[in-house]
Amino acid sequence: MAWLENSGEEVFHDGEPEKPKKKRATKADTLRDYLETLSESELREVLIDAADRDRNLRDRLLFAAKGRDSRGIADLSGLINQATKIEGFLAWDEAWKYEERLNDLATMLEKRIDSSDAQLVELIEQAITQAESALEHIDDSNGDVYPAIQGLREVHQLACTRLHPDPVDLAERLFHYQMEGDWDTFHTILPAYESALGAQGLARYQELIEAEYDELPILTAKDANKSWNSRRNRLEAALTALAKQRGDIDAIVAIKSRDLSSPMQHLEIAQLLAEHQRFDEALTWANDGIAAFPENNRTDDLLTFCIDEHLRRGNADDVERLAWQRFEHRPNQEAFALLLKTATHIGRHDDMRQKALAFLEARVAAEESSGEKPSVWSPCTRNTLVEIHLTEGNGEAMWATLKGGRTSKNLWERCAAMRGKTHPDDAIALYFKMLPMAIEEGTRNARYEQAFRLVQSIGKLRGQQGKTTEFAAELARIRLEYKAKRNFIKALSVL
Repeated sequence: MAWLENSGEEVFHDGEPEKPKKKRATKADTLRDYLETLSESELREVLIDAADRDRNLRDRLLFAAKGRDSRGIADLSGLINQATKIEGFLAWDEAWKYEERLNDLATMLEKRIDSSDAQLVELIEQAITQAESALEHIDDSNGDVYPAIQGLREVHQLACTRLHPDPVDLAERLFHYQMEGDWDTFHTILPAYESALGAQGLARYQELIEAEYDELPILTAKDANKSWNSRRNRLEAALTALAKQRGDIDAIVAIKSRDLSSPMQHLEIAQLLAEHQRFDEALTWANDGIAAFPENNRTDDLLTFCIDEHLRRGNADDVERLAWQRFEHRPNQEAFALLLKTATHIGRHDDMRQKALAFLEARVAAEESSGEKPSVWSPCTRNTLVEIHLTEGNGEAMWATLKGGRTSKNLWERCAAMRGKTHPDDAIALYFKMLPMAIEEGTRNARYEQAFRLVQSIGKLRGQQGKTTEFAAELARIRLEYKAKRNFIKALSVL
């Protein structure tokens, strides 16, 4: 009797193993098999012939040959100039050729590490600097070239570790590249260069950073509107990396506390302290950040941090107070859902839901009595209420809110779909109200998907009512009214 064992290894029929299917050879496999039959001299001839036909391959082979035959720093410097130089501007579809040149250069330089002296380190820096300058004249939108520059940086790190350049000189050059570089090739120095720098180099590196960082002004919430300072950011990141190497949390806090110009700085300090179980200090920093930016919606993350910490401690009253404060900052449907989620954790879901709905209804009344039109910065709260009722599946509350005042047309189709489940005539009336707008939009875009969908929804509801004859008459009127919209009329032919 035939049987199958689904083991993933063998399949048996009547006790006999099924022969495994032979893997189909790819073109690469076929080519590789053929080349293995050729002698070295035959392979050389094939390669020379290919190089004669392919200029890029020829240049790469010539570069490799010059790299093998080069002697001394002057020869290597010439090869670096040759590999990194470009003429004019390189378009995006040519950038890969430059990437190959840099990759070949990196391979050649890496091979020279063990047979060279510390001067090679500065030659690699020359290569990186020149490649970065060339990148300003290359469309690297495909991301081909910059990873190759990073590859040169990895070779530089390896050379520093093996060739032991003067640690103080290296520290000064690394500091310069880190602070002045336009492409962030040396954005982070530690821990990659820690071994090469040693104690002496690290001390000089830290001295250079601190000398400049200590001259920077201390920033507070009053400086919130000042422009971002990239050099300050680099100095802070470098100094923080040094403190992390030492495991000095207090030093990191001290560094970050010199710039408290946004809620994010407070949050980063609070998160750092919390990670190290210093919860009281973390909560103090978060509360200070909230107090420093009382009118700033960007404190929501700080409020969330405090909410989570009070939840951990079981402080229900503090959780409710902070959750409500966060909701008031941005009282939309997402914030409403988040408020209820938090309220559930402390057993106050129903009370906070009613409070939030009353708050939103009061905002609707205030907005509509003011006569001001909603804007991107001040959206219509009635829309929020409609979205909440849609999400909760409260059809009656949704319909009452929708009919009570102006709402976004983007919500109408969802509202009609919900209303159609209990009051199909109301839904059909709303679909007909939407139809002219959908056709006008379809005319602009030459696409009538929404308009067709609306008519289809009307037909479905009429069918559920058993009023197919009435829908046929409605469909005839629609075809007559919009007969000039040939693509729309063609779409309706399936109904």
